[in-house]
Amino acid sequence: MKMNIMYTMFVQTSFMSKISKKLLFFGVFLMFCFSGYGQDTTPPTVPTGLASSAIAQTTFTLTWTASTDDLDVTGYTILQDGSPIGTTPGATTFNVTGLTANTTYAFTVTANDAVPNTSAPSAPLSVTTLAAPDTTPPTVPTGLASSAIAQ
Repeated sequence: MKMNIMYTMFVQTSFMSKISKKLLFFGVFLMFCFSGYGQDTTPPTVPTGLASSAIAQTTFTLTWTASTDDLDVTGYTILQDGSPIGTTPGATTFNVTGLTANTTYAFTVTANDAVPNTSAPSAPLSVTTLAAPDTTPPTVPTGLASSAIAQ
């Protein structure tokens, strides 16, 4: 209904060219369709409670407590040693892969909303992967000798 009123008020005037009418109509259309969009300047809350589970030599599972936002949290970005390694569309679990055995890493998570606003990073979680199993057999003993053999 508002659209028809605006169209009648502005576009049906005789002094405007056809192009001006179309541009004005398009502008009014955009104003009504997207009014308020982009007005959200509040980022989501910082993700908390980072935890690791199922730690192996090259993988583990990272979990955290969900963030909140005045509109909606649309996803999370996972950072390894400060560099993004993946995103998740709202889930609070991420399977980290491609790690090196017996190595320590620092992980943080940020929350995102639709605008997009991004939260500050979470407190870092330090994770050390398991050492690779020892698969090297011991060396063969050498220098074997016997002495004082009795009958």
